[in-house]
Amino acid sequence: MRVPSPRLIRLGSLSRGVQVDPGDAEVVVPGILQPTIELSSPIDKVVVAGGTFNDSVFTGLVVNRIGAQAAASTGVLIVDRGAWSFDLTVQASFSGTSNLALGNPDELLLADPDGAAFPLFHLPRITGVSMTWAQTFRFVFQRDGFNFQLVTGITVAADLLSMSVSVNARKSL
Repeated sequence: MRVPSPRLIRLGSLSRGVQVDPGDAEVVVPGILQPTIELSSPIDKVVVAGGTFNDSVFTGLVVNRIGAQAAASTGVLIVDRGAWSFDLTVQASFSGTSNLALGNPDELLLADPDGAAFPLFHLPRITGVSMTWAQTFRFVFQRDGFNFQLVTGITVAADLLSMSVSVNARKSL
């Protein structure tokens, strides 16, 4: 069965160049579907947090806050357009003044190039909380500049906050 798919041509353009041949705007769906495997490019580098990448990379970041400190946002990774698979792991713990009313975010955010962001992980500011979170996300970015940010909120005297994130970013297309 042939199914028209203009999205295939658009996906091809994400790899910074595409040649369109007759029949390219169609996808053939066989009568029996077989399982597929993900073939991403191998990891090119292991790097400290920050920087812009257009190929597979592994990076991580650790933030420890003790006592009164201002809120901060640290860039973890910036990626170019294309199809990406991200294995994210976050470990976070907090001990100190429980105050959910302050609205202090301790989060891992995905932000677009225009600055709009969405929290992928959120640590509630309750004393004694300790969380570990791991998730795989697959995104196709249309523009360069999508990024992950580790945000820590305001801490007061006697607060202890520890957050670590690791990102295995694999480019597929």
